[in-house]
Amino acid sequence: MKHIPFYRIAKLLFDEPAVVKGMAEVLRAVLQARSARWTEIAAKMRGSEAAAYKRLQRLMERVDPREVLLRLFA
Repeated sequence: MKHIPFYRIAKLLFDEPAVVKGMAEVLRAVLQARSARWTEIAAKMRGSEAAAYKRLQRLMERVDPREVLLRLFA
């Protein structure tokens, strides 16, 4: 997994640089957790689990998942 270019993948899906960085971390954590549950994703992110969960919440408030999924199908 250390050879997967998460930042480059996130850059294709998201426009804002701050969101790209955060979502690259989330993508890595999702694959490590092998789950879509926020608590399990936050446990695999850097920092404390509570802080990671809060970062995840803030990121998801800024991102529309439908828009990202439509980009995958374009």
